[in-house]
Amino acid sequence: LKTVRFLFCSSLLLVAMRVALGAICCAAVDVELTAFDGSTPSHFIEMNDPVMGGQSTGTWTVNDQGKYGVMDGEVKDVPSLKAPGFVAVKCDDTFPDASATVSGSVVMPVNGTWTVNDQGKYGVMDGEVKDVPSLKAPGFVAVKCDDTFPDASATVSGSVVMTVRSTTPEYTGFKLAIAAGTVSPNYSCFGGGTFPGSRGCFKAPFTVPAGGDFVEVRIPFNAFSDMWDPNTGDQIKTCKEDKDVCQGKYGVMDGEVKDVPSLKAPGFVAVKCDDTFPDASATASGSVVMTVRSTTPEYTGFKLAIAAGTVSPSYSCRGGSTIPGSRGCFKAPFTVPAGDDFVEVRIPFSAFSDNWSPYTGDQIKTCKEDKDVCPTADALKT
Repeated sequence: LKTVRFLFCSSLLLVAMRVALGAICCAAVDVELTAFDGSTPSHFIEMNDPVMGGQSTGTWTVNDQGKYGVMDGEVKDVPSLKAPGFVAVKCDDTFPDASATVSGSVVMPVNGTWTVNDQGKYGVMDGEVKDVPSLKAPGFVAVKCDDTFPDASATVSGSVVMTVRSTTPEYTGFKLAIAAGTVSPNYSCFGGGTFPGSRGCFKAPFTVPAGGDFVEVRIPFNAFSDMWDPNTGDQIKTCKEDKDVCQGKYGVMDGEVKDVPSLKAPGFVAVKCDDTFPDASATASGSVVMTVRSTTPEYTGFKLAIAAGTVSPSYSCRGGSTIPGSRGCFKAPFTVPAGDDFVEVRIPFSAFSDNWSPYTGDQIKTCKEDKDVCPTADALKT
């Protein structure tokens, strides 16, 4: 029974939040993320859609007395897009670690322009959303924060908790966006996964109950998706429909492998990690275990390479023992079972070989054929 509260920025509204991780049923500990009283990061910058040819206008002010931020603006259609523009506020500050709240939720206090109430320590977003005539669909008013938030990975099975209220609870277009695992949050939150390299901005809809008091609204992390329409904000694929669009602690490799005409053989797409890993010599008689899933399980060219016992991993993993001094990069093929869920795939160390073709990645000599090409306990120490 963990309750997590922390401040996040929304593409549609921003809230002053705190993170609270409660004991099983007892006291809670609050982690202040943005309080608008000068004690936490709160360098918000107002942004509008003229950067992309739009005509929306907006302002951002901070109420020093009430200690809250106020965003006020008007969203208009972008003529070239024939779609709603936007008004946004962003914050590039670095926020504290919120990892302990991952099983909880984001809590946002909202009162329907954007101001910060210093007394009540909450943000107020006030605006009017109008239909975009060319789209015959609602436009939007948004507040965003570009600060860096703490690690929330431990809460991925939980929810975002927002403490909110609204003077227009009948409005059905509220959405919260969280940029996570992306190099460029701004780009990802403009593209919504529809532009190349724009994955990693997760958005989910929510509603605010009627009433004059602040209430907690919970959005499960599995209700978010990083595939959504940049014009409307509506999800194109839901997490339930496609696990690839969900938030989680995993890496995503996306690419297309084509034949190399001069070789008349498949090319490759690769991801490498140059970190130094711990001593694995005690596992030499065991296996490498990977938790994986794939949208193309029919692909038969998956391979894993491990540099071990070599002075130059990059050189060894280019040569595959076919050029002098390039021993020590061990490679093995593997397959990924069909299905939407992550599964464990085990590759015995005895399936690896450091003698393989640098053109195709296929083993020239297998460990079974020649023990000299197998990874040894000594090699796996480094």
